[in-house]
Parts: sequence; C-alpha cells; structure tokens
Amino acid sequence: MGVQHLNSHFLTRCLRTGRDDDLQAELRRIDVESWRQLVDRAAWHGVAPLLYYRLARVESLVIPKEPGARLRHLYLHCLLKNRAILEQLSEIVLKTTEAGCSVLVLKGAYLSYCVYQEAALRPMADIDLLARPHDVERVQRHLNTLGYRSTAQSPAIDYSEHHHLRPVSKVGSVDVEVHHDLAPEGAPFEHDIVGLWDRSTRTRVGDLDIPHPAPDDLLLHVCTHAAYNDEFLLGLPAACDIDAVVHRIGHQLDWDRLIQTANSDGRSRFAYAALRLTRALLKTPIPEDVLASLDHDHADDEVVEDAVAYVLNMAGEVPTTLKSMGEVTTAGAKLKTLWQGVFPPPETLRRIYHLRAGTKLQFLYYVIRPFDLLVRRGRQVLGLVIGTSSSRSALEKERCRRVIGAWVGAKTPKI
Repeated sequence: MGVQHLNSHFLTRCLRTGRDDDLQAELRRIDVESWRQLVDRAAWHGVAPLLYYRLARVESLVIPKEPGARLRHLYLHCLLKNRAILEQLSEIVLKTTEAGCSVLVLKGAYLSYCVYQEAALRPMADIDLLARPHDVERVQRHLNTLGYRSTAQSPAIDYSEHHHLRPVSKVGSVDVEVHHDLAPEGAPFEHDIVGLWDRSTRTRVGDLDIPHPAPDDLLLHVCTHAAYNDEFLLGLPAACDIDAVVHRIGHQLDWDRLIQTANSDGRSRFAYAALRLTRALLKTPIPEDVLASLDHDHADDEVVEDAVAYVLNMAGEVPTTLKSMGEVTTAGAKLKTLWQGVFPPPETLRRIYHLRAGTKLQFLYYVIRPFDLLVRRGRQVLGLVIGTSSSRSALEKERCRRVIGAWVGAKTPKI
C-alpha cells in the first residue's frame, strides 16, 4: 500500500471498535514509511495510546521496529502520567470528602478510569471537578491547604464570567479546575445542576470511589463541550470519548432522559452535531431514532461535514493577522489589519516578547519585529501567496473553523 493512502481517514478506521478484516489485511501490507506516517498522525491527533491498544489486538500484526517502538513509548508515557494523576485525584477526592465538601469528577479523569478499557488510553492535561455552587470557594480554599496555587499563566485571565475558578496546581501535578457550572455565562442553554447532582453516582476504581455524573449526563456534557465549548477544536479525542461512552457504558445510558434534557435546556443541536460527527468518523452505533428525536435543523446537518473536514485536517493554523485580514473586505481595512499585526500596540508587543512595562528596549523590538516575523512566518506567508498544497489545506481548515464558529454563535446570545 502506498504512503498516500494513509490519510486521517485510515487512522479513524484503525481507531474504530470491532473487527475489520479488510483493515487488518491492509495493515499487514503497508511499508515502514507508511507506518511512520500513521504513528505521526496518531501522535498529532492525540490518539496514539488508543491506536497502540487497537493494533495490539490485531492477530499476527508485526509493526516495524522504529514506528512500533515510538507508538509503545507514547502509550507507556500516557500510562505512567495517568497513574500519577490518579494518585493526585485520589488525594483530592479523599481530602475534600473528609473536609465535608462534595465534588464530582468530570470528563477526562472519569473517562480514563471508569469508561475506557485502560486508563492509558485517554490522555489528560488537567483534572476537572464540579462543586456545588455554594461549595465552590470552599473547595478552592481546601485545595490551597493541600498546596495548590494559581498557575503562572492564569493571573492575566479574567475568570469572572468563566464556569470554573482560576486553575490551581502544585509542583509535579497537573492543573485542577473547580467548576460551578458546565458552560460559561452567555451560553444559549442552562444546566440543571441540582438535577445533575441528584442523578450522580460513584464508580469504584481500586480503593477509590469516584463520584461522577450519571452516564447520560456525562455523554450530554461531553457532546456539548466538544461542539459548543471547544467548537470541535479537541478533534478526534472528543469523538473517541463519545465512542467509548456508547460502547462501554451504552447499556447504562438513559437515551430518553438525555433527549428530554437536551431538548428542554437548549443543548440538543450541539449534542446532535457531536453524535453525528462521531458516527461519521468512527461508525459508532448511535441509534438513528436518538438523532431524529434531538431538536435540530438543516444548519446543524450542514455543519457536520465541515466539522469532519476540520477535525481530520492536519494543516497548521493560519497566522492571526492573516485570519483577521480574511474577515475584512476593503483593501484599506486589510492594509490596516496587516500594519497592526506587524506593529501592534505597546502592551501587545510587551506580551508577545515578555517585556517589562516601561522598558526602554520596547522601541528596539518595533525595529526588529518585521525581520522576526519574516524568519518565523515568511515561508508560511509565501506559501499562502503562491498557493502551495499545504497553504490550501491551512486556508480550508480556517474556512471550516469560521463556519463552525458562525454555527456555534448563530443562536448564542451576546454577553
């Protein structure tokens, strides 16, 4: 099999649950370079551990030494990291419970330890906890007593309209976010947080009882987070999460309640798009009557095609200034946008180059910035100008991003 066949669609076939005899035959025929590309794609999409797990169950499959070793390394790295996170999570849950606080474990941590076949299969970057609204500040203060402090990057961000408090962390741990809601202010839906707590349950993992939302609340949250909160930016990992929930705990899902909840609180179109995206990518057995029962319209159907293309597109991001130029129409506006990108306001320049306020070096950076941009972005900009294949992919990805953003915001009230 030639290298050109190993695109992201081939990767999604490898990630699907269930036996695929045609795929297994194709895997046995691909060459070393094709294996390298497959592992590279899996690493780029953030699904290498899951790919390792799926391929390990293909009978008599021999992966060439170099790509096989890299894939195994990525799997083991995720396994060791997730074991450390489980220890961190165990301390937090036990200590907060002892202090009389209640928390629910959301998304990644719950999915890794309670839904996927192995904890190593779902990479995590942080721990998300949901506290009762009246308990949020108390939980955050208790984390402070355990040594957690605001992360270095977070002080510059205004969290007053966020659905979680400022992330906290300590040496050797991942960030912890304490949520009071599941979406930021201004979202076109409202969560029944009281009902979510009433329906919550626990799953035993080793010596730890992990408190978490009910399966249908979990799935609805994962779908909404993928489509609304992140506008499909999380890509394949989010689809794999939905697929894992359906396959692993589908028998526990109350589909009728999920539909009723989504239709009544305004999350139906986001759940619909995320479920359809997952079915398109991974052939997940999502019942057709479930999709039909979720309130949606033609625009929700149309955005799925662009979302699939966006998720599978591995092109680099278009520079911010060029994105902004694409959003204005007149030549004068484009020129003004370009000028502001090359010579931004002083406070923006200081942030870009990590300069102290009042430094005399600031004007020097205005002189060197055009040359700096030429070195860092010149090749990419030239590609966009002459229309290379990689630049066309980047522009197509940006087009899909705009379509998705417009779809998300179409019925979103302005804050």
